[in-house]
Amino acid sequence: MVSGINLIMSQEKQYMFVCGTPRSGTTALWALLNCHSDICVTTERYHHIAFKHHRLEPRHFDEARMFELKDGDTFYASWPTFVPVRALQEKYASATFVGDKLPRLYEMLPEVAQSFGRATLVVILRNLYDVAVSYNARAADPDDRGWPTTQDYRVAVSDWNRACQALLLPPAGLDVVAVTYEDLFANQDNAFALFDRLQLSCDATRLDYDQVKGIYDGGLQLSQTRAHRSLTALEKRYLNAHGDSENYRKALGIAGIPI
Repeated sequence: MVSGINLIMSQEKQYMFVCGTPRSGTTALWALLNCHSDICVTTERYHHIAFKHHRLEPRHFDEARMFELKDGDTFYASWPTFVPVRALQEKYASATFVGDKLPRLYEMLPEVAQSFGRATLVVILRNLYDVAVSYNARAADPDDRGWPTTQDYRVAVSDWNRACQALLLPPAGLDVVAVTYEDLFANQDNAFALFDRLQLSCDATRLDYDQVKGIYDGGLQLSQTRAHRSLTALEKRYLNAHGDSENYRKALGIAGIPI
């Protein structure tokens, strides 16, 4: 259970998984990590393999298999437009880390440790209120067919609690690098600090500074458009009563956030 990692460099690929409570910023974190030439991580590419079949294995991250979508792999039949497939393919051979963003992977960490032996888990934490607001927004969106209308703030707190709990006792072999959404995306310098923790150079030949800036600029615009979202007093009372704030504080400690 560590906030940084000690990696033994080898010619073999090292595995990286991005996870955290849904709606906590896992997609933004995934995009940020992929700004580095040493990181080649897809997004929910093996959703069904992991959560329906429980068969996620190192062989799934061999180059040919990683970029060949098959029936039953995930919930999409073709690559989403926001996934830079060509760029990922081009950097695969020289990348240090390969892996996938699977937000709920915290639910099956023992299986991951057993299958992979050693892997880096980049976890993002976010305050419960913001997570719940996002759950509510998706549940209330009539055009969002991928999100049940019942998956609102009440489900958010349950998911949030489980994610915090899982982070406290990760199985041996999983190197945990934890960040918070609030800190990571408050300042672009914090992105460089994250890559430092991963022992990756922030030299301009390895890190795409323009892409990093674009992610931070886009996040600022998005936060401004969502500023009107809020919780009712009843919803806040429910979250306060059911949220495991103690485990969250412990998780913040793992992330290196003063508590």
